[in-house]
Formats: sequence, C-alpha cells, structure tokens
Amino acid sequence: MSLKLPEKYLKENLVDQYSAAYIFYMFSGKDEDLVSLTELGQSARDETDEDRETRAAIEQLETPNDFFRWMRKQMSQANKELLNTRLLEHEDEVMPMVKKRILTNRIDHFIENATRFLISCDEDPSAWLAENFGQIQDPYAKSMMCLALGFRGDETCGPLLLDQAERLKGAVANEKLEQGPIIALYMLAGMDENLK
Repeated sequence: MSLKLPEKYLKENLVDQYSAAYIFYMFSGKDEDLVSLTELGQSARDETDEDRETRAAIEQLETPNDFFRWMRKQMSQANKELLNTRLLEHEDEVMPMVKKRILTNRIDHFIENATRFLISCDEDPSAWLAENFGQIQDPYAKSMMCLALGFRGDETCGPLLLDQAERLKGAVANEKLEQGPIIALYMLAGMDENLK
C-alpha cells in the first residue's frame, strides 16, 4: 500500500532539482539509467593519483573505526561506491557504529555515506530511524535520513516525513533541507516518475 498525498500538497511542495537531496537521489544507483549516468560521469574524467590511492586504502579497510574514518572523507563517486560495497561486506560490524554516529555527526560526507549505506544494506533501518529520529542533531542529517526512509520505509513513515518537511523549511539559510522529506514522500506515494 502506498502513501496518498493530496493534490494541494504536491502543488505546494515541488521538488527542487538543484537541492542536495535531489542530486543524491539521482546518484543513488536505484535506477539503471541513473547508474549509467554515474558511470558516464566517472569515465568522462581521468582518475587521479589521489583517487587511486583512496581506492587502494578503501580496499584495505578492516575495522569499524577504519570505515568510520573513511566515511568522513571527500572522494570521487567511484570511490564512494567502492566504500559502500566494502561497508556492506561488513554490515553487521558497521551498522551499530553508523546508527550511533548518525545521531550526532555533522560531517556532510559521513552523512551522505551513511545514507548510501542505509538505503542499500540488508537490514531495513526504517523502524530504527523512525524510533530514534528525534535524537538526530544535525538538520542535514535529518533531511538525508528522511530520504533514506523514502527508499526503505512505507506509508507509516508519512506523518514523520510530513512533519519534517515543515520543520526543515528554512532550518539552515540558503539550504533546502525540506527536500529530503518531500522527495521521500513522493517516493512513498509511488510518484518516482515525477522526480525525473
């Protein structure tokens, strides 16, 4: 069963294709066309020495603390995908750390890597996110965790997402953080085609 959004809500809460949440959604890899777009973007530029060094370091990661350290770093899209693949290989060890740190972390790169992990892991994080949402301190983390609920949640997440869409409007000047919950609502309403 999908979430029903009133026509008025949809007209008053349009998706902004320049928002961080929308760009993250487009590069989430959940759509074959979008995966091709990501690959095209990567093949269009040469891999740098730093990219190769980062890839080699990610391939050697072993402990949750090692993964956490790398989740905070800026890196190419290809290396973000590699990091996520490695995180998924160690899901049982990494999940408690991601859950604990998403509540207090304010580093955008960590938040984005945690979101990527939560939307692709085997464990469904929806119930945990809904239960612990009030403890998330960073507004950007709230926006991105709403987006994760759009990928993993169901219609029961609707009230939380509607509430967060209102709370995040104007929470940080010049950032459209309400786009995370708005895009999630579109996803849960089965209106993904309206996002492209």
